[in-house]
Amino acid sequence: MRQRMTDVGIGGKVAAWVWAFPPKAREVRSHLRSATVASLGIWAILAAGAALRWHRITAESLWLDEVASYQFAVTKYDSALELVLTEPVSDPHPPLYYLLLRWWTEVFGTTELGMRSMSFAFGLVTILVTYLLAVKLFDRRLPGLVASALVAGSTMHIYFAQEARMYTLLTMLTALSFYWFVDVVFADEPSRASVSRYVVATVLLGYTHTFAVFLIFAQSVAVVLLARRDTGHRLRDPLALVRESGLLGRWIPAQAVAGVLLAPWLVLLVAHAVGLPIVDQGDTSWIPPSSLFYLARSLHEYLFYSVREYLVYGHAWLVWLAILLAIGAVLRFDPEADPDDDADEVELEASDRSLVLAVWLVVPMVTPYVVGYLFEPIYRHKYTIGASLAFFVMVGYGLTKLWDNYGRVVPAALAILLVVGTVAPIGSIYDEPNHPDWRSTVEELESESTGEPLIVTSPTFMNGLSEYYGGDDVTVRSVPPNATWNGTLADIVAGHDRVWFAYSTWYISDGRIRHLYEEFAAGGYEIDFEREFDREEDGGDSDRIAASYSVFAAQLYDTSGGGIDRGSVGNATR
Repeated sequence: MRQRMTDVGIGGKVAAWVWAFPPKAREVRSHLRSATVASLGIWAILAAGAALRWHRITAESLWLDEVASYQFAVTKYDSALELVLTEPVSDPHPPLYYLLLRWWTEVFGTTELGMRSMSFAFGLVTILVTYLLAVKLFDRRLPGLVASALVAGSTMHIYFAQEARMYTLLTMLTALSFYWFVDVVFADEPSRASVSRYVVATVLLGYTHTFAVFLIFAQSVAVVLLARRDTGHRLRDPLALVRESGLLGRWIPAQAVAGVLLAPWLVLLVAHAVGLPIVDQGDTSWIPPSSLFYLARSLHEYLFYSVREYLVYGHAWLVWLAILLAIGAVLRFDPEADPDDDADEVELEASDRSLVLAVWLVVPMVTPYVVGYLFEPIYRHKYTIGASLAFFVMVGYGLTKLWDNYGRVVPAALAILLVVGTVAPIGSIYDEPNHPDWRSTVEELESESTGEPLIVTSPTFMNGLSEYYGGDDVTVRSVPPNATWNGTLADIVAGHDRVWFAYSTWYISDGRIRHLYEEFAAGGYEIDFEREFDREEDGGDSDRIAASYSVFAAQLYDTSGGGIDRGSVGNATR
């Protein structure tokens, strides 16, 4: 067989990889019959994860990024081909998520639930694959159960499973890529199926999010470190390392195929990064400057993303507990060691599989941080969500080592404490608002209007939200925060005796709001602007609510033909 594969050449090998990719029916049946898949624990965790992700999935209206997903996937392009060819030029994210969302909404619709349900489905698959990955790595069920339970209860993973963005697709493909990465790296002769499935999962991962490149880079770093450990060669002699390492010998072709398939996106990614004119340049000024504190807080965010109220005092100790257990994954335990002997009871000696997890966790976090520190900030906690899976698996393996070496009572208690403590404050992300409530505001606006209202929004990127919730019944025009009456506003409102000015205090400052109201007033469109601001500054009640998570809409009347007729004000806060 090996000779035949050599005779058919590279093309034949690639064809064999492609043929081997789709899981065969017998493989699926084997997995379903397997005790490691059909165990009661993982199905209970999946059920809990599904309940946590489905609960109040439509409680909040879509926010800016979700409406951008809707526009890219549904309204902006006439065909899927146009989406794939055009979107990567105008948006810093690759097109796979938008393409899948386009197909998904053709079946499930473009409602909030219809779009968010795709993220919900990907989130459930992530829980299951994380379990299977941990079991495959360590041939034990316990680390898989702990890791999948942490994924199921992580507020970061729950939050993004209820959002129409690409983050649960990113985590699902990260888990699948590393699942088959284990076969490619640790099997003496990995099967064509494992190699082809790894390549496909990795290419799809690369086409999901810009930070996927750091996850793929982490895999290459892990392979180089493993090859160096196997051969004893130092990194300063890379050619000898490649010649003598069988691992690198099979890794490089697989990465070459993945690199060729990812080349179109990688070219555009570089263009976005260096500002080449062949792509539209995005604004990254809203990303906070790189800091070590923000980087270190990533582990906290993996467990408690967007949580603002904790039911248990000292919740931060749960994060430190998780960190210590993760460190335990790269320790060698020997509780029987003689204290008079030179052998240590516990020493830092990571196994090859623990090393892969450590690299998977550290590299996708540190690399973009360094890039952002040297150039422009790019680091956001949610972008590194793929690394959180390594963290959770390391915690599960650290507990397993304690279980094996020091008895079961303490590790079981720690596992329960960690999982329950992670889930305990989850009500905060359900009860506390996370996004401006455009749905309620536009509904109130339409109920107060006659005919088809004109809505003016600011900044310019805010028009999509009013269009989505207003549908065909409203006309939406957007203006920059520095717009003037003679320069912009007069042409927009011409022919309308009443217009609505809608905005969110998330995206525009009070100073800019005041400027735009004054420009409207210069053209004769007014509400009692000064009275509202004065009352608010004096600490009194005001019809104008500029609270966090709020959307505000004010109806402006054309008063240029007579006395000022004070407009009614609609508002909604979340």
